[in-house]
Amino acid sequence: MIPYKYSVREIVATILNSAGVRYQKAMQSLARKLSKGIGRPLARFTNSFFFQYETPRLLTMRTRHIGIMYRFIQLLLLVYVIAYVFIVMKSYQTFDYVNSSVVTKVKGVLSYNNSGVRYIWDSTDFVVPAQESGAFFIATNVLMTRNQSHGICPEDINVGSAGIECTNDGQCPANQPTLYGNGIRTGRCVKQSGTCEIAGWCPTEIDSTPRTATLTGHESITILVKNHIVFPNFGVKRRNILKHFSQEYLQSCRFHPEKDPICPIFNLLDIVRFANESMETLAIRVSFRR
Repeated sequence: MIPYKYSVREIVATILNSAGVRYQKAMQSLARKLSKGIGRPLARFTNSFFFQYETPRLLTMRTRHIGIMYRFIQLLLLVYVIAYVFIVMKSYQTFDYVNSSVVTKVKGVLSYNNSGVRYIWDSTDFVVPAQESGAFFIATNVLMTRNQSHGICPEDINVGSAGIECTNDGQCPANQPTLYGNGIRTGRCVKQSGTCEIAGWCPTEIDSTPRTATLTGHESITILVKNHIVFPNFGVKRRNILKHFSQEYLQSCRFHPEKDPICPIFNLLDIVRFANESMETLAIRVSFRR
């Protein structure tokens, strides 16, 4: 045999090819091992998470007793939701407590004219007390005793209690008050009046209601009602005096259920009429409270 001779270039190429084949096989072997250790569980997780889904299995049972029980339970739930949740508890609504404040202001002028004496009363005179909780007080009649001062005078015979009337000084013990009287007895009997003499405010007050009202001019009395309410949870505020009300409107308007129902100013005579009362009858009483 004639030996085959290799050149140096061929020998180097053969060695490099052999090394490349071994490197490629080694990497393929490593890839197969990694795929067996990590790739298969990862592939199974990916398939199960993205490409699998579950559906419930339905079983139809043609049983009358179970069907009746099933529909009865559904009916109970429906009645509970409609009757209790919606109608009784009103759970579909949201409730809030209201904070409210009401302020009233009385204006007007009254005239007192009796026995030739005339006085003019404004709201500071006939509104007594000036502030009251949940109400306001307007005097419509007045009993006036003129020129009263501390002194000595006969007791009023109209007091009507024991120890007032007398015929002699012995019936009027000194320094003793009388029940429902107007002062302290001095020990002297005033025979002209037939009553004991007292020390107190003289002359004594005549406590008898006049047949006619002594204060006139009630038609001029007006009541301004300011109402302000707030719903804190909803942030809603309301008031009866609207923003577009001008000063001229508030000075001239008067409440009327048909002509001007949003006016916040009421006339006293209208309030009495709405209550089916007569001002002439109420004014004879000592006071009118509304």
